Amino acid sequence: MSFVHSAGRGLSKLSEFVCWAGVAVLIAFVARAALTTGRFDGPPATHEPLLAGAQIPTQLLSSVQRACQDCHSENTAWPWYSGIPPLSWQIHKDVAQARQFMDLSKWNDYTEREKRGLLVSMAGALKTHAMPPARYVLMHPESRLSDAELAALENWALAEQQRIRRRDATPSKAPRRRS
Repeated sequence: MSFVHSAGRGLSKLSEFVCWAGVAVLIAFVARAALTTGRFDGPPATHEPLLAGAQIPTQLLSSVQRACQDCHSENTAWPWYSGIPPLSWQIHKDVAQARQFMDLSKWNDYTEREKRGLLVSMAGALKTHAMPPARYVLMHPESRLSDAELAALENWALAEQQRIRRRDATPSKAPRRRS
């Protein structure tokens, strides 16, 4: 009986040691991951105006800033949990993909053709309620767009796309050369 009793105690101490070692490894892993992935490796916030050069009413621009700029611009306000793995991995991946698709703080860097395409995509995403994503709105309720805001932004995007198209179609009035 004493052998079984002492063997049981030995296993108990070994199990406790393995458990604490596992906790220590987990804490070290999380701390290391937080230090290496808690920062966004992209450019720092530029605080550039969104949609510079576009003709967008101030009220609609305010809606875009509230609902879109954290992912689709370099003006991201990183939430406190963006430095906690594994959340940080997903958040940084989502922002990088969103900026790659459309960076509203670099609007003037796009060609007129790219702008028209992005505006049509924006209108489609608003119409289908694909943007802002539901999981983002769940974490950031202030980014929720009302049906009226969605419709107004969709209409603006299509109108701006048409305005750019008309401007591109208008022949340039270059001075004529006299012979």
